[in-house]
Amino acid sequence: GAGAVLYSPIFDILPLRGDNLYVLAWVDQASPQSLLQVDPQIYAEWRPLAYLTIWLEHRLVQLNAVAMHHTVNLSLFALCATLICRLAREIAGSLPAGIVAGAIFLIDMRTIESLIWIVERQTLIACVCGLLTLLIAWRADTRLLTRPEWLATVTLLIAGALGKEYGLAFASALAVHGAAIRRLDPVYEQAAASLGAPPPYLLRGVAIDRPDQVWSADITYLPVVGGFMYLAATIDWFSRYVVA
Repeated sequence: GAGAVLYSPIFDILPLRGDNLYVLAWVDQASPQSLLQVDPQIYAEWRPLAYLTIWLEHRLVQLNAVAMHHTVNLSLFALCATLICRLAREIAGSLPAGIVAGAIFLIDMRTIESLIWIVERQTLIACVCGLLTLLIAWRADTRLLTRPEWLATVTLLIAGALGKEYGLAFASALAVHGAAIRRLDPVYEQAAASLGAPPPYLLRGVAIDRPDQVWSADITYLPVVGGFMYLAATIDWFSRYVVA
């Protein structure tokens, strides 16, 4: 909502110059067969997904509703800000941190080109797909992705790469993250195998009705640059406070 209010003047932009004039002139005469080739004489980069969406919109509204192209771009822009806010909030565990991250994106002058120039939808598509992929990976943490998550991840990364090369950057980042997580698997499997059969549950039937009656401890590991670190904590079962 804030992005729509802040950047509503983009709907007054007339496509009479620069990339806007070029891309609308191209989609007006482009055939379906040329969508995969795009226009290598003007844009050597191969980014067919952005051109395909603009081409489809043009077939729906023609040139008398250019505002629709800006509306789609603004919607993708707002979605980017929302995803950044959500991702930052989950990583930091703080809603204010998420709001600040989203606000920084909204007011960053470098992002304005994605609204002024219709063809810059390529950047927005790549960023939306990449941020969604990062959100899936973050929520999965160290566990293996489920089949729907894998399918969504692969689809989003392919869509991002077809939008702009940023999609490949997101894929590389996830590959590095996955390799770091896999390095920890042998450590976990070795520790689990050494435990053998699980011990009996010692608190079965015990009524916990006061502080300091029962404490429990656990240990885990956290992936960091160059390896991992152990984290140990002790909690009071009655108050649920971490006591050590």
